[in-house]
Amino acid sequence: MHSHRSLMPEDVLKYGPSKMALMVASEFWRAKEGSEYRSDVIACYDRARELMGVLETCDMGEDAGIYLKPYYEECRERELFLEDRLRTEEIEKFSTRLAEAFEEASVRIAKGQHHA
Repeated sequence: MHSHRSLMPEDVLKYGPSKMALMVASEFWRAKEGSEYRSDVIACYDRARELMGVLETCDMGEDAGIYLKPYYEECRERELFLEDRLRTEEIEKFSTRLAEAFEEASVRIAKGQHHA
């Protein structure tokens, strides 16, 4: 993994999809907290995207997958790194929304795993 140099996808997969969704949320919270530092935000977004790439290879359940689909679309590189999206106030709103979405996804994944 490029942005997580010490981790391999196999390492992250060991945590399971619910925990991985929380790891994605954590990166978005970090981006929000460092919103005035563009390079830090970009690094957080890169790490979040990497984790999202590993997460989408997991069986997270249909409910969580459908729920997350629009958020994945918003995080396409050409969308995520638009100049308008990298203004401090936009970073704060966007990162909060995405962090909350991945926290919710974590809950949905966990519920789905208990019913399996």
